[in-house]
Amino acid sequence: MNHYFTLLPAILLLSMTCAAQEPNQPATVNYTKKATENFEIAEPVEEIPHDSNYIYPKPEMFAEFIGGRTEMFRYIGANIEYPPNAVKQKLEGKCYLKFVVEKDGAITDVQIARGVPDCPECDAEALRAVSQMPKWKPGEVEGKPVRSYFYLPISFHL
Repeated sequence: MNHYFTLLPAILLLSMTCAAQEPNQPATVNYTKKATENFEIAEPVEEIPHDSNYIYPKPEMFAEFIGGRTEMFRYIGANIEYPPNAVKQKLEGKCYLKFVVEKDGAITDVQIARGVPDCPECDAEALRAVSQMPKWKPGEVEGKPVRSYFYLPISFHL
C-alpha cells in the first residue's frame, strides 16, 4: 500500500505535464542569447500634466544646494543648534525632511517626513534651519527649471 502513495505524486505530475503540452511541440524550450537579444523591457511612463505648478518627484536633473552636498552639510552644521533639552536628555537620531525646491530655487513647503524619536525640539530645529536656507539650483526637465521634491536627512548626534 505504501508503494502506491509514493508513486501517486509522480504519476500525477507526469500526467499534468503531458496534458499541458500541445501535440507535435517539443517538451522543453531552450532560450538562447540570440532569442532574447531584441527583447526590451518596457518601463511605465509617468503621465506628467502640462501644469506649471506640477511638482516633479524625479526630475531629469535633481535640485542642488549651491556649492554641492559638502556646502549644504556645512551650512546645516553651522545653522542648527542642538536643543538644550535634547542635550540634557541625551537624545539622538535622524530627522527626515521633505520640501519643494521652486523654479527660482526657493525652498518651500518644508515638512517632517519622519522625526527624531522623542525629540520634537530636534524636528523643529531642523525645520527652522532648512526653511531659512538660501536659494538652490532648481531641478530641470528638458533643460528647463521645474518645481521638484527633495528629501533631506539631518542627523542629531552628541
